[in-house]
Amino acid sequence: MTQYFTETETWLGGYYELAIELGSRSDERLLAALAAVWADPVLDGAYLSRDVEPWQQERLAITAELLQANHLQGLARMPNGATIACGTVFIREDNGPDWLCLYLPMGALGTAYSAGGYPFEPDVANSHQWRNVIDPWLAGIGNRVYGQVAYRLGLIGFEVSGEMYADDVAASGVPAHHYPGVLWPTSGALMYHPSTE
Repeated sequence: MTQYFTETETWLGGYYELAIELGSRSDERLLAALAAVWADPVLDGAYLSRDVEPWQQERLAITAELLQANHLQGLARMPNGATIACGTVFIREDNGPDWLCLYLPMGALGTAYSAGGYPFEPDVANSHQWRNVIDPWLAGIGNRVYGQVAYRLGLIGFEVSGEMYADDVAASGVPAHHYPGVLWPTSGALMYHPSTE
């Protein structure tokens, strides 16, 4: 069987993610968003341990107890049909919002797409070939989550939580030039603004 979690390189290289700014601290909203993410049809999870393959451990129901776990693991079916490891992590800022991130480890992503040394390689322009596929795919997940749990802002890119905040976008609009892809609620709908870099 394929080693999704325990292959040596899987969790290395940082994370390409959909980072969702949920709003002020709320266990109820965070739990609802976590459940919405893991219920997405392109994901299989959640699992507690990344040291054990998913078929060797119990698939978890999303309950309040998991708010103690911080990281959860699973499998993602990518647009090209490959299956790779993925995960979620939440960040609760002391004087800021709750964030929930769905991440694709670069080590795992590199088994499905030619991601090279992104974002550390000198010429990141080559990344557009796979980012132009992955970004809309992550935006689709973000849209489906928004249908279950209205959130303030979504960002797509390499470790992008905190790169922008909803309050700043509300004040100044989505910047004309921006690295993260942006999911921005407008008139009750979520608008996707692809990265310009």
